[in-house]
Amino acid sequence: MTSRRPRSPQIWEGFQVLLAQLCI
Repeated sequence: MTSRRPRSPQIWEGFQVLLAQLCI
């Protein structure tokens, strides 16, 4: 994943978790 400007890492982590759940 390309993270050029990490504004809110917490929200980004939550987004990744959501994507993982969708994939499963």
